[in-house]
Amino acid sequence: MQDLDERKITSLQTALNGMQPEQIRTLSELSEVRSLRPGDLLDETAHAYVILDGEVDVFRYLGGRTRRLTTHRAGQWLNEAVLTGVNGNDDAFVANAPTRMMEVKQSSIDALNEKTRLVFYQCLNRVLAQQAQACVAREKLYAEQNVALKEQILTEGLKTRKDYGQVEMIQRIVEKVPRLPVFASSLAFKLLEDRISASEVARLVKEDPSLLALVLKTINSAYYSFQEKIVDINHAVVILGFNELYQLIVGEGIRRTLPNVSTFQKLYIHCSAISHLAFVVSQVAQIERPTHMATAGLLHAVGETVMYFLHKQNAKLSIFLDFINSDQLGALLLKHWNLPESIHATIAHKTYPDFAPPEKVPDAVREKVAILHLAHLCLMQLKGAKPKDPPSMYFNDYCHVLHWDQLDWHTITFKKVLPVLAKHSDTLPSYLRKLINDQNRAMPDI
Repeated sequence: MQDLDERKITSLQTALNGMQPEQIRTLSELSEVRSLRPGDLLDETAHAYVILDGEVDVFRYLGGRTRRLTTHRAGQWLNEAVLTGVNGNDDAFVANAPTRMMEVKQSSIDALNEKTRLVFYQCLNRVLAQQAQACVAREKLYAEQNVALKEQILTEGLKTRKDYGQVEMIQRIVEKVPRLPVFASSLAFKLLEDRISASEVARLVKEDPSLLALVLKTINSAYYSFQEKIVDINHAVVILGFNELYQLIVGEGIRRTLPNVSTFQKLYIHCSAISHLAFVVSQVAQIERPTHMATAGLLHAVGETVMYFLHKQNAKLSIFLDFINSDQLGALLLKHWNLPESIHATIAHKTYPDFAPPEKVPDAVREKVAILHLAHLCLMQLKGAKPKDPPSMYFNDYCHVLHWDQLDWHTITFKKVLPVLAKHSDTLPSYLRKLINDQNRAMPDI
């Protein structure tokens, strides 16, 4: 490289601090100059570069998109890690101004005499040490910013967690929401107290002709799409099993409390899916009683019913009602229905994983909340959500609650939960069966 002007010599002296002028000149004579126009991509990344003049932006693919990390200017190194034998990141280097760089190849360094080569590597070592120190400082800064951001998110998340039990308008609405039918609430109570069996469920259904007709109608509908017709409750118990029959009955009770609009029919399907997934997550993790978690799954979105009636009867206040937390409303409604605290406290905290670490959730319901959270994440993946790890801010913390520290989102969904669901897919509602079959076709090794 000939005819170095004073500016370029200054850039080299900055980048090669510690080398004598004659050593710098020797290296420059063994090297070539690369020129880039604004917008040009540096297509040769097997070598290192010293920027003589101009500017180069460094881009990296992070968080689902390409982001600009930093800008390198005259006197700075570019891609210097390759000289240590370390493969660089998949970074892209794009000039944002007319730029000239000295290309430093390994062959050029090898051609230096031993003394000059030693000085060069000492110089490079200082550059890398300074960069490492800068990385440590940035990591500390980012950690402090991360803590501050999490605290702010927690503060914002807790703002809507109010005790609505003393608000007269909300109390009136809660009292007007249809109560859970006796057959559903009675069954839920007995199950939560571990005082129910499959034969008792069958007997309960037989004693109520309208409930029997409802169960048989639902079992033989498109909701399940069974090929053979089921004509008696004993046959239903054999085909469905205790858990599915229980979910059908309690689920039908919940459906009767929902407004008869399409939005809530979709919400019911969602709650049913979460119920099945929460059952399996609990079963596989061997934490909590799966049937209890199935109940929590069925009831986890009842607060939306209260929100619906609030908006319907107070349309002019809609802009303010949107700030009311539906989880708290759901917990208030379940308390009004006299359901156990273990259920309404779980529902009150079910979205805490979106903004709060596990230690902010009461001990009594922490595992239940973690199971509901992972059930939702599993449903997202079964419905085709793009994989990302972690999928939520405190994902790893809630996995720890279930003793799944080493598992990622994909493994939990497709290696832990899906195989168990697939074994019993013939007894599941048709919409859930379709999700499972679609995934099994896409991933036949499961």
